[in-house]
Amino acid sequence: MSFQGHWWRCGNCLAMFFSDSPSMGVCPAGGGHHRGQQYVLPHSVAETANAQGGWRFCTKCQAMFFAGYPSSVCPAGGGHAGAGFDFVLPHDVSGEEPNWRFCDKCHVMFFAGSGSQGACPAGGGHNAEGYNFVLHPGQIMD
Repeated sequence: MSFQGHWWRCGNCLAMFFSDSPSMGVCPAGGGHHRGQQYVLPHSVAETANAQGGWRFCTKCQAMFFAGYPSSVCPAGGGHAGAGFDFVLPHDVSGEEPNWRFCDKCHVMFFAGSGSQGACPAGGGHNAEGYNFVLHPGQIMD
């Protein structure tokens, strides 16, 4: 299984975003994303009954979004623009950190376990829908 590090939970909007450089993307709460907890995410593997593919990196805002629907809302304007790996994320299993959810308004992956719904570029807070994803905090060790 392949993994990619440098994924972060934004402390402002609660979305999962990628950053391995000083760039912090575009946050719907204003400015760039704010690095919170770091994560490693699996990619380029087959989907299973408890692992959903179709999750991509947005080149405009740097957030993780589900590319399986025709429309989305990006804080950088328009819809998300997918690039890079096809991430296959575990859901509805026991693991390190549950409560990661799909927002049915903007299509990003966001953390719904903090008591806040963060900031959604489609307005208000994110709206949790679908699977309960379980992600792995940490970093890839060289």
